[in-house]
Amino acid sequence: MPIRIHSHGKLLQKWLRYPRCDILEYDTQHQELLERMNAINEMLAKGGDDQTILLLLARLTVHFAQHHQDEEQRMLASHYGRFSSHAEDHHQMQTDLLPGLVDAIRRGEPGVNFDPLIRWQASHITHFDKPMARYLLSRE
Repeated sequence: MPIRIHSHGKLLQKWLRYPRCDILEYDTQHQELLERMNAINEMLAKGGDDQTILLLLARLTVHFAQHHQDEEQRMLASHYGRFSSHAEDHHQMQTDLLPGLVDAIRRGEPGVNFDPLIRWQASHITHFDKPMARYLLSRE
Protein backbone atom coordinates (compact mmCIF):
# COMPACT_ATOMS: atom_id res chain seq x y z
CA MET A 1 0.00 0.00 0.00
CA PRO A 2 1.32 3.47 -0.83
CA ILE A 3 2.46 5.79 1.90
CA ARG A 4 0.18 8.78 2.39
CA ILE A 5 1.15 12.15 3.72
CA HIS A 6 -0.90 15.26 4.36
CA SER A 7 -0.05 18.35 2.37
CA HIS A 8 -2.25 21.42 2.62
CA GLY A 9 -5.21 19.27 3.64
CA LYS A 10 -4.97 16.79 0.75
CA LEU A 11 -3.70 13.24 0.84
CA LEU A 12 -0.71 12.66 -1.39
CA GLN A 13 0.94 9.42 -2.37
CA LYS A 14 4.68 8.84 -2.17
CA TRP A 15 6.46 6.65 -4.69
CA LEU A 16 8.60 5.00 -2.01
CA ARG A 17 6.23 2.05 -1.50
CA TYR A 18 3.90 2.50 -4.45
CA PRO A 19 3.20 -0.75 -6.36
CA ARG A 20 5.57 -1.55 -9.17
CA CYS A 21 5.24 -3.88 -12.12
CA ASP A 22 9.01 -4.44 -12.55
CA ILE A 23 9.25 -3.18 -16.12
CA LEU A 24 11.42 -0.10 -15.65
CA GLU A 25 9.85 1.85 -18.53
CA TYR A 26 6.35 1.41 -17.10
CA ASP A 27 7.40 1.97 -13.49
CA THR A 28 9.04 5.24 -14.55
CA GLN A 29 5.88 6.29 -16.39
CA HIS A 30 3.72 5.35 -13.39
CA GLN A 31 5.94 7.44 -11.13
CA GLU A 32 5.69 10.41 -13.51
CA LEU A 33 1.89 10.09 -13.62
CA LEU A 34 1.75 9.96 -9.82
CA GLU A 35 3.94 13.06 -9.58
CA ARG A 36 1.66 14.90 -12.02
CA MET A 37 -1.43 13.95 -10.01
CA ASN A 38 0.25 15.05 -6.78
CA ALA A 39 1.20 18.39 -8.37
CA ILE A 40 -2.43 18.97 -9.37
CA ASN A 41 -3.60 17.94 -5.89
CA GLU A 42 -1.25 20.50 -4.37
CA MET A 43 -2.40 23.25 -6.72
CA LEU A 44 -6.04 22.46 -5.93
CA ALA A 45 -5.31 22.54 -2.21
CA LYS A 46 -3.51 25.89 -2.48
CA GLY A 47 -6.14 27.44 -4.74
CA GLY A 48 -3.83 27.56 -7.76
CA ASP A 49 -4.50 29.42 -10.98
CA ASP A 50 -7.40 27.86 -12.92
CA GLN A 51 -5.68 28.11 -16.30
CA THR A 52 -2.55 26.41 -15.01
CA ILE A 53 -4.59 23.63 -13.40
CA LEU A 54 -6.55 23.09 -16.63
CA LEU A 55 -3.29 22.94 -18.61
CA LEU A 56 -1.86 20.36 -16.18
CA LEU A 57 -5.10 18.35 -16.45
CA ALA A 58 -4.87 18.35 -20.24
CA ARG A 59 -1.25 17.18 -20.10
CA LEU A 60 -2.12 14.48 -17.56
CA THR A 61 -4.91 13.20 -19.79
CA VAL A 62 -2.52 12.99 -22.76
CA HIS A 63 0.17 11.23 -20.71
CA PHE A 64 -2.31 8.64 -19.43
CA ALA A 65 -3.56 8.01 -22.99
CA GLN A 66 -0.01 7.63 -24.33
CA HIS A 67 0.96 5.28 -21.49
CA HIS A 68 -2.11 3.11 -21.99
CA GLN A 69 -1.64 3.02 -25.76
CA ASP A 70 1.97 1.89 -25.30
CA GLU A 71 0.95 -0.87 -22.90
CA GLU A 72 -1.88 -2.02 -25.16
CA GLN A 73 0.31 -2.16 -28.25
CA ARG A 74 2.87 -4.25 -26.38
CA MET A 75 0.18 -6.59 -25.05
CA LEU A 76 -1.28 -7.08 -28.53
CA ALA A 77 2.13 -7.71 -30.08
CA SER A 78 2.86 -10.40 -27.49
CA HIS A 79 -0.64 -11.98 -27.72
CA TYR A 80 -1.33 -11.35 -24.03
CA GLY A 81 -4.39 -13.38 -23.00
CA ARG A 82 -5.80 -10.79 -20.57
CA PHE A 83 -5.59 -7.93 -23.06
CA SER A 84 -9.35 -7.30 -23.20
CA SER A 85 -9.90 -6.92 -19.46
CA HIS A 86 -6.72 -4.85 -19.09
CA ALA A 87 -7.69 -2.51 -21.92
CA GLU A 88 -11.24 -2.25 -20.56
CA ASP A 89 -9.86 -1.06 -17.21
CA HIS A 90 -7.87 1.62 -19.07
CA HIS A 91 -10.98 2.60 -21.03
CA GLN A 92 -13.17 2.94 -17.93
CA MET A 93 -10.60 5.17 -16.26
CA GLN A 94 -10.15 7.33 -19.35
CA THR A 95 -13.87 7.68 -20.11
CA ASP A 96 -15.38 7.78 -16.61
CA LEU A 97 -13.02 8.43 -13.71
CA LEU A 98 -10.58 10.97 -15.16
CA PRO A 99 -13.18 13.01 -17.10
CA GLY A 100 -15.44 13.04 -14.03
CA LEU A 101 -12.65 14.51 -11.93
CA VAL A 102 -11.75 17.03 -14.63
CA ASP A 103 -15.40 18.13 -14.93
CA ALA A 104 -15.74 18.49 -11.16
CA ILE A 105 -12.61 20.64 -11.08
CA ARG A 106 -13.88 22.79 -13.98
CA ARG A 107 -17.17 23.31 -12.12
CA GLY A 108 -15.23 24.34 -9.03
CA GLU A 109 -16.71 21.67 -6.79
CA PRO A 110 -15.22 21.93 -3.29
CA GLY A 111 -13.01 19.15 -1.96
CA VAL A 112 -12.17 17.61 -5.35
CA ASN A 113 -8.79 15.92 -5.49
CA PHE A 114 -7.04 13.12 -7.32
CA ASP A 115 -7.11 10.55 -4.52
CA PRO A 116 -9.64 8.34 -6.40
CA LEU A 117 -7.44 8.33 -9.50
CA ILE A 118 -4.31 7.67 -7.44
CA ARG A 119 -6.07 4.73 -5.80
CA TRP A 120 -7.19 3.49 -9.22
CA GLN A 121 -3.63 3.59 -10.52
CA ALA A 122 -2.26 1.67 -7.51
CA SER A 123 -4.97 -0.95 -7.88
CA HIS A 124 -4.47 -1.16 -11.64
CA ILE A 125 -0.73 -1.72 -11.26
CA THR A 126 -1.35 -4.46 -8.70
CA HIS A 127 -4.17 -6.30 -10.50
CA PHE A 128 -3.41 -5.67 -14.17
CA ASP A 129 0.13 -4.42 -14.77
CA LYS A 130 1.97 -6.89 -12.53
CA PRO A 131 0.44 -9.96 -14.23
CA MET A 132 1.05 -8.35 -17.63
CA ALA A 133 4.67 -7.64 -16.73
CA ARG A 134 5.24 -11.22 -15.53
CA TYR A 135 3.90 -12.46 -18.86
CA LEU A 136 5.95 -10.01 -20.95
CA LEU A 137 9.15 -10.65 -18.99
CA SER A 138 8.71 -14.42 -19.31
CA ARG A 139 8.65 -14.06 -23.09
CA GLU A 140 11.87 -12.03 -23.37
